[in-house]
Amino acid sequence: MVEYALSRYFGERPPTVDDVAHCIEQALRSLPGLNEVADAYVESRRRRQELAAIEDGIIFDAEGPKVASRSDYSLHGWDRARLEAALVREHGLPLTSAQAIAGVVEMQVRALDLDEVSTSLLRELVDAQLAKHGVLAGDFGIGQLSLPTWDIEQAIFPQEDTLSDSALGTPRELERFIAQAVMRQFSWRRIHHAGVREATLDAKIAFADSGQPQRFFRLALDTRTLFEENAGVSGLPFFGERVATLPDAVERVAQVLALAVEHAAHEVVLLSFDSAFAPLIRNRADLTNLVPTVRERLSDLAQSGVQVALAFDALAGRMDRAGSIDLLNSWLRESVDAVEAARTNIETRIAIGDASADDPLAIAALSLAIDVTLLGRPLLFRFERAGRSTRRRSLFGESIKSVRSVEVVSSFATLNVIAPLLSGEGWEESALLNSLATSLETLMEGLSEREGFVRRFHLRRRDAMPSPSEALGRHWANSSGIVEIGLVGLYEYARALAPNSEPTSEGFRAVIDRLLGFLKLRLDELAEELGIEARFVGLKEG
Repeated sequence: MVEYALSRYFGERPPTVDDVAHCIEQALRSLPGLNEVADAYVESRRRRQELAAIEDGIIFDAEGPKVASRSDYSLHGWDRARLEAALVREHGLPLTSAQAIAGVVEMQVRALDLDEVSTSLLRELVDAQLAKHGVLAGDFGIGQLSLPTWDIEQAIFPQEDTLSDSALGTPRELERFIAQAVMRQFSWRRIHHAGVREATLDAKIAFADSGQPQRFFRLALDTRTLFEENAGVSGLPFFGERVATLPDAVERVAQVLALAVEHAAHEVVLLSFDSAFAPLIRNRADLTNLVPTVRERLSDLAQSGVQVALAFDALAGRMDRAGSIDLLNSWLRESVDAVEAARTNIETRIAIGDASADDPLAIAALSLAIDVTLLGRPLLFRFERAGRSTRRRSLFGESIKSVRSVEVVSSFATLNVIAPLLSGEGWEESALLNSLATSLETLMEGLSEREGFVRRFHLRRRDAMPSPSEALGRHWANSSGIVEIGLVGLYEYARALAPNSEPTSEGFRAVIDRLLGFLKLRLDELAEELGIEARFVGLKEG
């Protein structure tokens, strides 16, 4: 239709751009139901013409400050028209509004009397004006993220009155320090709302790993599932066939763990490590070679800053795999080597069940584990009480379902139950509980914000073919994420409300039971409202 109109009205004379635009508009208006499309086309063309007129008028001011581009590190002269054009292009502002905001920013820049300004500073000033005019809605925070030079210098070369141990030891540690410092600012300014920040500053709540909001707090992977085709992840064509040999099993574990530490902030746990490997051990030589091979393949992970833990089931009554106790014993004997243990920095976790009490082999293995811990080696052994069932119990006594093939803990935070007492809110129990309910609500909102951000990060749309690491990150983000909450100050809280009671007395315990029952009920309500899975956990290191 447009081509017909052009040939009819202009013949051999070439039409101008305006002629073509007019024909397009008329064609749109001649068709039923396309008047709104025609209006949008006209408005878009008007804006483009307006923007072109602004950019055609850009004349750099030789007397003004030089502007340093962050993208190509070039310098160019100052001109307000560039700001006006950017405001029209990026925010769709009318020309009059763009001119007003650009004028204010220009006055601020010239008042600084600087020879050179960065585009980052200009964006700061522009964002502040956009927020003031209501263009940037919501909880607006400072756009620039930075780290003072003094902080970096102190991290590398502490002053004499500072402990020398505070200096960062390796380049990787310095890089991690800088990255987390910047991401921590991002967390407080773009992820969490003001109420969460204020409660954190008041020490009512605290978030773990706020400098790594893009990472999951903890990943717990079932080793047996990892040995399945494609590491047990449907549609993930990176890990090939099902593991059938011991060397392949070690390689699979090393590959998946190397990818997992890229996504975890705190720790990665391999569950049922012995139950998965035991069926692949054919003879004593396999057992003898397995432990040093695993330690060697995992040694590089010690520099990741993420704790890697291996969980053994041999003493938990889940001894359906021949050789599980032998594998545990071999691992423990290898742990006696302090240098090797420190180099690999792998945490060993042993679950102990009632079935071990009558099993001589289990008792001998437990005795060996205790001996290793008493040697003071740089290894941490955690003994988890467990029965024949794989079901566990939480801090509040209710049964927890068996761990899935992958358990993703998105975020962890602590609630300071003694904060209302320290802030002088009185000693009346109901008032304290109401104050803690408010803090818990704020904490849950913060955890929901963190959980939502880590999901958006891993599930964002990308056109490129996902790498194995990215594909696993997407898989873990799609898994049912959990947020965990620790309680700080339980003993002090009970001591304050029951000052004349001994810690073992009924009165002392009753205070704690009322607090836990109240918080558990409120947590369930908040979790349902926010649509996330949340649970309290016992106090833990870190």
